[in-house]
Amino acid sequence: MDNHSENKAENIALFRYGLIAPLVLETLPRGELTRRAQEIASRTYVIPYSSRRQVSVDTLLEWTLSYRRNGLTALAPKTRNDRGTHRAYGRHERSEGAYLA
Repeated sequence: MDNHSENKAENIALFRYGLIAPLVLETLPRGELTRRAQEIASRTYVIPYSSRRQVSVDTLLEWTLSYRRNGLTALAPKTRNDRGTHRAYGRHERSEGAYLA
């Protein structure tokens, strides 16, 4: 991974941690955890390297679990295994693609 990619991944991980910090800094009962996640999800954000402005409750809870299991590195985006390769399409998708050309 090059330096730019590492900085990007670190910035995203830190942003995600900033969102979930209220969920991981103390042990919360399930209902309170969900309530706080709903409150966080109700706001809009400037999300690094994204045009999206909101994060779902499910995503926040997923990040919380990932962080608890594996720390800050778990919050960095995962690299795609198929990056740089062509995707295979079935016969149906290929025939529809012909109409787009």
